[in-house]
Amino acid sequence: MWLQRLFALIGFAAVSITAQAIERSFPPNAIRAVMSIASHPHVMINGKSRQLSAGARIRNTDNLIVMSSYLGNKNMLVNFTEDLNGNVQDVWILTSAEAKAPIQNIAK
Repeated sequence: MWLQRLFALIGFAAVSITAQAIERSFPPNAIRAVMSIASHPHVMINGKSRQLSAGARIRNTDNLIVMSSYLGNKNMLVNFTEDLNGNVQDVWILTSAEAKAPIQNIAK
């Protein structure tokens, strides 16, 4: 029994280390900005009110999709893309390492 637990623990540790080592890639049209959640479907991007698209996806630092209500009203450094109507489509909340990496597009 203890041997099964040991193997399970080693397996979980290996999966955890692998998951943390995944580097996210962002599309070339991604824009960097500071975002906070207003009242759904509105967000504040660098202090300007914007709207989330109908199919918007927000990914946290673990690359898991989260609901905007889960994030609260805090400022987060993000990369985001826009849909054809100019609404915020995809959002990635950045880790500290990702925030240090350069990006071509910065929101004004």
